[in-house]
Amino acid sequence: MLLLADPMLKVSIFKVQSFRLMTLIGIAAFMVLLGTEQMVSIFAQDVTHLTSMQAGMVLFPGAALMQSRRQLLVVYMMNLDPSSWSLAERF
Repeated sequence: MLLLADPMLKVSIFKVQSFRLMTLIGIAAFMVLLGTEQMVSIFAQDVTHLTSMQAGMVLFPGAALMQSRRQLLVVYMMNLDPSSWSLAERF
């Protein structure tokens, strides 16, 4: 990527400390959320002796809420200026 005239990913963005920090925080948060989702499902099945269908129904309201919030975020993002979306274009 360093030698290309028009790279897909400008690796110079990783020189910015705030970008590196937020990338690592995002990765850690994703790992925690994914792990929690798996543990709740296993807990519902093993400890409370629910079937896999019942465990899925326990998790469904949270998934539906997240989907509805995602739709609102997409509508909000569509109203923003697209030039402000990319931090990489500033470097």
